[in-house]
Amino acid sequence: MKRRTFTPEFKREAVRQLELGEKPSSDLARELAILATSSIAGKKRLIARERLLFQAEAIIAVRKTSYLLK
Repeated sequence: MKRRTFTPEFKREAVRQLELGEKPSSDLARELAILATSSIAGKKRLIARERLLFQAEAIIAVRKTSYLLK
């Protein structure tokens, strides 16, 4: 059986719907034809990436500020 792949847009929308909390993750997973564990794992990965991006942006801002102060 070939492994399914999902577009980044599909993943973002699935996580967005999951975070809205309007439906249980099991219902949402059934509607999207994915495993419930996949949606939870996707949400965790997305949150981790957003956290890293935020940290990187903060580091860049600090470096720019310190460069300007020299």
